[in-house]
Amino acid sequence: MAISNNTKNKYNKYFDDYSSSTGVNNAKNKLAAMAGNAPELANTYDNQLKQIYNNIKSGNEFSYSPENDAAYRRFADEYNALAGLAVAGNQQQAQELTGGYGSTYAPEVANQGLQRMKENAENAKPLFYEQARKTYMENTDADIDAFNAALSAKKDELSEYSKRADAYNNQYQMAQKRYSDNRDFDYNKYSDNREFWAQQYHNEQQQANYNKEYQLKEYETYSKLASVKCAEYNDKKNNKGMRSYLDGLVKNGKLTKYMADNLYNQYKYTAPKSSGGRVSTKKSNKDETSNVFDYLNISDSILYSSVTETAKNAGGDPKEIMTYERFENAKAKKGVSGRPTEEQRKMLNEDYQIAAMFDNYQQYLNYVAAYYQQ
Repeated sequence: MAISNNTKNKYNKYFDDYSSSTGVNNAKNKLAAMAGNAPELANTYDNQLKQIYNNIKSGNEFSYSPENDAAYRRFADEYNALAGLAVAGNQQQAQELTGGYGSTYAPEVANQGLQRMKENAENAKPLFYEQARKTYMENTDADIDAFNAALSAKKDELSEYSKRADAYNNQYQMAQKRYSDNRDFDYNKYSDNREFWAQQYHNEQQQANYNKEYQLKEYETYSKLASVKCAEYNDKKNNKGMRSYLDGLVKNGKLTKYMADNLYNQYKYTAPKSSGGRVSTKKSNKDETSNVFDYLNISDSILYSSVTETAKNAGGDPKEIMTYERFENAKAKKGVSGRPTEEQRKMLNEDYQIAAMFDNYQQYLNYVAAYYQQ
């Protein structure tokens, strides 16, 4: 039995380069798609935090100057205006009390009123100082509160990003593991199949070689037995019985058709030509010898022609089949005349190795015929 087509197909399939399966390719594509969708941190509050921080950092320490306080200046200006009106009124009242006569009392009263007004304006400075300080502190606290609020929002944003990043990393690692597991499983399966079908191919090849060797020995045995039987049919001049007997061996797989035809051509009875006298029916010792196990007297030209034709029909190269002369030279380790070329020496060596497997040329041709009939 030759190597099965299924084993040949599997052997050829798994000895091609590894090709990943659809499942592995899908897992790889999914992993690649996830790699481009990683979450990003928006950094929404960074600019705001930077601006508020710079405002706080660059702000001057609190200092107060009434001359630079716009509120106090407005107060002082309005108060001075009112003070002037009040001094004028006081002086007029003082003149009226003196009967309209000139007196130093009226200016003095007026000056005293003006002095009191100035003292009141001066006494108001601490109030404006406290108000300015309060405003400064409120503005500073507002900046700090705004910074803390933005910082808290930044922390919330970081926390949310961290959650999304963790979830993504977990999913990515799962996809990466799924791809790695699928790839390893797929390649290990390919390797196991490659190893299995290589061994199966080897086993079937060994079995095929054994079967051929066994069949060759079986052909050889039946060929020897058939030679004796055919000699008996020859003695009986029974070519029809010989033909039927040989066809039966072919039908039962004991001989090839070419072997049977060669045996028939070797042993078939041919009536001698009449010479006008009495025909002797006594066979010579040479005839007896030729009818028993003498394979070298087979018609080599007919057998060789049949085998080469079989090889040609089977797609083989008839030139590779040794002629009788090549076979005998190989058996005798006889080289070509003169100094052989490397190619000739290689051919002679190969011929010798093949010829050494067989006892005679007929065995060799029977083996080749059986080989090409598989």
